[in-house]
Amino acid sequence: MELANLFVTVVGVSLALLGIWAGRVFVLPQPPGSELSWPRRIRRALGAAVAGLGLFVIAGGLTTRFDHGDWITDFEQGRALARERGGPVIVDCWAEWCAACKEIFAKTLEHPAVKPRLDDFTKIKLDMDAPENDHLYERFSFSNLPWVAVFDSVEQMSTDEPRPRLVIREKISAPEFLALLDGETSLAASPEVGTWLAERGLLLTFVLVFLGGVALSFTPCVLPVYILTVNLMGAQRISSLSGRFGLSSVYVLGLAITYSVLGVVAGLTGTSMGVAFQDPRIVGAIAVIFLLPALFYLEILRLPQASGLATRVTSATDNRVLLALLSGMTVGFVAAPCIGPMLIGILTYIGAQRDVWLGFWLMFIFALGMGMLFLALGTSTAVLQRVRKTGAWGYRLEMLFAVVFIAVGAHFLRLVLPVLSGLVRWLAVSSPI
Repeated sequence: MELANLFVTVVGVSLALLGIWAGRVFVLPQPPGSELSWPRRIRRALGAAVAGLGLFVIAGGLTTRFDHGDWITDFEQGRALARERGGPVIVDCWAEWCAACKEIFAKTLEHPAVKPRLDDFTKIKLDMDAPENDHLYERFSFSNLPWVAVFDSVEQMSTDEPRPRLVIREKISAPEFLALLDGETSLAASPEVGTWLAERGLLLTFVLVFLGGVALSFTPCVLPVYILTVNLMGAQRISSLSGRFGLSSVYVLGLAITYSVLGVVAGLTGTSMGVAFQDPRIVGAIAVIFLLPALFYLEILRLPQASGLATRVTSATDNRVLLALLSGMTVGFVAAPCIGPMLIGILTYIGAQRDVWLGFWLMFIFALGMGMLFLALGTSTAVLQRVRKTGAWGYRLEMLFAVVFIAVGAHFLRLVLPVLSGLVRWLAVSSPI
């Protein structure tokens, strides 16, 4: 771990501990079971918010690369050096929230086979969250990331209408990137996952896509989505195992419907739709989905007492089924950014095939694979309900959920509020070690 990363991580841990201590987040109300006063409730919420921000900073310290080596991080300096040196130029536009950008840089541009090929290039790496780079979106005529462009000369980059020789918009392997540099293939080449799928037979592709969905369900980024699942299913208070299994199956069906619709749209339009999950409006909505439960756990917001129509809606079995279906469909969108690389690869493959039925069934089976763990958790929510009824443990578990949800909400809000990404960068720059 680099020293800057270590410093950011230590600051994050300090913030988390400070928030928990100052807000008395895990201290039970006295007497147990009593209702907190509003000043005490607000203090707890502020402490949880600081603790959640601390977790967000910890994640940034553990995953962000602050040293970009010999890449120039200022556009004008890079252009001046390119004029002085001559030769080709490569421009990598990225942002802290863009996972695909990081993967392209780490696995492609910094690949041992690629780095020597770029020695003759002027290498410019631009953080698009920085205000001074906002004008580059219009200058280079793009609106979403990732965006990596290769210019044969600085003159091609400096005209009123820049003319890059090639532009990379999706994850690409090192061999494919080198082939593009050599002019051996076109930009229509499928990305890594698409190529991998295209080389398999249809039956084996379905099996592998299902297994891929199962594997992706275990990624840490999806953990908060599991917490949402457990709470949504647990809130239904169904005592029978068969009832919980049936309701969880409907929930997984909702997940499958969301992804199947994406597959159908990709088959109809021939696009991967990957950039949709970088849209600030979509990411902002996902952030709200996580922040709202945190406010309910912290008792800043409260659901009104069920009465009249509300009572009939929440007590009817068919409405439980509808709620589970809609919840599964919503969670499909919430989880999408966490599984971006493989999801975008599959959708791009479907878009290249322009086959609606293939798109539907590939994404349906992928969602079923991903839904297996959701199904298991939803069926076993009675365990969590028993834990949540055990006084101190139940209270502290809910406070932990609130802190985690705030951290995840901050993670998704980075696209909407660049100041959050700027906080992690500022801490890294301010590192005294």
